[in-house]
Amino acid sequence: MGLAKRIKRVKYGLDTPSEFVLAAIDKACLSVFGKYRGLSAHAAVSRLRKKYRTKDCYQIKDARLPLLEGEDEVGFFVGVFSDTFTSYVYFDDVYTDEMVDLYDSLTQEGCYGLVNDKVNVTVEPGDVVIDAGSWLGDFAAYASARCKNLGGYRLSTHSNRWKKLTNSCSKQQNSTRISYL
Repeated sequence: MGLAKRIKRVKYGLDTPSEFVLAAIDKACLSVFGKYRGLSAHAAVSRLRKKYRTKDCYQIKDARLPLLEGEDEVGFFVGVFSDTFTSYVYFDDVYTDEMVDLYDSLTQEGCYGLVNDKVNVTVEPGDVVIDAGSWLGDFAAYASARCKNLGGYRLSTHSNRWKKLTNSCSKQQNSTRISYL
């Protein structure tokens, strides 16, 4: 992620100023020494872990995810969290064209919704949602906070462990059943 994008993320409260400085140090280390230190990633993971970790899961507003370990946790908080939860956590799930453009400029992959005069691609109560290609069920966990009928599909033994735990966390919270293939 470039430093210009990092500045924008600080402006909107997604990153802290100290994480920006650490990202600049990471970039300098990569340029000068050919090594990426990961200082900004570890700072972000630490901040988000403190904010969302409970005794038995991550509680991100009404979405619940299982506790992750090691590189899975780093991968989630450094990349997936931003794409899945930026609009939900920081911008009250607003998906206008202008906000989607903002999300695209702040995140790695962009957000999962859009509302304009032509389409409404959001998760609403009563919707049936299929999360095809789910990793640990982050989108399914987000969707379970918004509706009661969803399925997540991915043919991967590594993912199946996380998806089962995500389903367990979500069932503890509400009557949502996340079905996985």
